[in-house]
Amino acid sequence: MEGFGDLISKGGFVRFSYKAYFLFSIVCFSILFCSVQASQAFFDSGKDRASAEIMLDGQTYTRGDLIASLLVSAFSDRFWNDDVVDRIGSSRFGAMVGSYMKDGNGNYETEKKSRPWMADHIHRPNGWPKSGVVNKWSQSKISVAFGWPAYSQGQSVSSISPYNQQGADKLYASIEKSARKAVPQLSGGRVPALTFMPMGDADDATEDYARIRIIPTNRLNARSPINPGSDGYQVELQERGFWGGVLIDDAEPLMEAYILPDHNNNIDLAVCKIDMSATESDVDRLVPKCLMGALGLPELSTEQSPDGVGYATGYQKYLLQLLYCPAIKPGMDKAGVFQVLADSSRCW
Repeated sequence: MEGFGDLISKGGFVRFSYKAYFLFSIVCFSILFCSVQASQAFFDSGKDRASAEIMLDGQTYTRGDLIASLLVSAFSDRFWNDDVVDRIGSSRFGAMVGSYMKDGNGNYETEKKSRPWMADHIHRPNGWPKSGVVNKWSQSKISVAFGWPAYSQGQSVSSISPYNQQGADKLYASIEKSARKAVPQLSGGRVPALTFMPMGDADDATEDYARIRIIPTNRLNARSPINPGSDGYQVELQERGFWGGVLIDDAEPLMEAYILPDHNNNIDLAVCKIDMSATESDVDRLVPKCLMGALGLPELSTEQSPDGVGYATGYQKYLLQLLYCPAIKPGMDKAGVFQVLADSSRCW
């Protein structure tokens, strides 16, 4: 009987074993080589994604710089109504509104008929938006207007509360001039197209009312329990009952602004209230700041471009283009946005 050693000594088995070993070695080496090359390529592409240079406003930025800026400027945990201990309105900021809401004249159905633009934000029938996530517009076109919406029962023009009517007209010309200048600068590409809706436009009394509102006021702190005016229907008083709003730069002394997302974190309304003491140069600074915050960059002022030239710079407009990349969804958290932007084939 032939043993294993005898088979080997006959040569045929030896030849087969050497061939198999040789072929197997080549395959293993090829796999190893390809794996190393793929790993190196992946590593290099990662470096490229982070270090790829983009020239904006005469300065050079890497993609990593822009990702870091977007993760700061698009995310905020600061609320318009930050007292959320009791969300039905019995907190100190919402005491008056809570009483109003529980009244027979203040239920959701009644409010939806008389002031349809504010009812969802007071009553939140579909639930609350998530906090600390992306808020962005789903519409492709958004109008900017002066005053509160006229889409209310018994109103035909954009309203300005009685106690701040005096002196508001002098701001209108400055706001319109600044808005008309900023609107085309910020529109285009992925960003929703902005248009300015003049005072008294008929569309503002319909469901097509302007969703970005610039309000002149002589009292910015509308959330204070003490507020001028006695009319219970006065918008600035009911404004304290808007829940789920995200503040836009609460350190600005001449402007108080916020965005109101729906339950899916699609922005539904944005409000920028400008103090009537603002000069024309103040308005030129505040309006583009308002619009970029309203588009979904509420913390932009904490992440200015290094040259500090103001607002609506190429650097800041690039951040808006990134925000409106279709792969970045409303309600997405920072980790999700980072994952999207780390892929150089998706938003760049």
